[in-house]
Amino acid sequence: GITDGLTHSRSSLSVAYSALRPLAPATVWVPDDYRPFLEHILRGTDWNRSLGEGTPEARWPDRSHSSSTYDTDERLGDITVEVIGDDLVDVVDATIEQMRHSGAAVVRVHLPANDPALAVVGAGLPDLGLGFSVYVPGLLPTGDAITLEWLDDPEIDTSEFHFVNEDVETLAHMIIEQAQDVGTRGSRLRRRAARKAQARVVAGPSTPD
Repeated sequence: GITDGLTHSRSSLSVAYSALRPLAPATVWVPDDYRPFLEHILRGTDWNRSLGEGTPEARWPDRSHSSSTYDTDERLGDITVEVIGDDLVDVVDATIEQMRHSGAAVVRVHLPANDPALAVVGAGLPDLGLGFSVYVPGLLPTGDAITLEWLDDPEIDTSEFHFVNEDVETLAHMIIEQAQDVGTRGSRLRRRAARKAQARVVAGPSTPD
């Protein structure tokens, strides 16, 4: 239709993946907010994947290693994390903020899902406005990848969506609902911090007994 001049645009959403060769068994670690998505996806596959439990007392690298690109025409940012460290949330937040000020409409964050650190140090990622987007086994050199998305406008119009089956429809609606939830979570946290600051000013400086 586009090439014939009948329409000027086409919307598409892909939520399917098929392995071209058998996958070696592996464990996936993700923060609790994204765990239901992995459970839903893995339930209908034979991918030899198990979900690991986070270990808060474990030691991780101090610093994360990541790279990023930004397409000004598409207003699309990509952040790829190679090594997850204790500063993951700070690094991702700073990069998203730069892209947001550059006019980004979408920022994708690609994370190594086979790293046990992700389940622990990644717990604050939803508060940055990052919702689940994609899980692809074997995508990264380090193994599986989970992709999260920050959306400038989390209100998604589903009126023209067509789903191949009920499982795909359920997953799509889960993604959309979380996108809307995390999209407002950041503003709620900022307002809460602002109210606390206001309350401290109203209360006045504390005096020692």
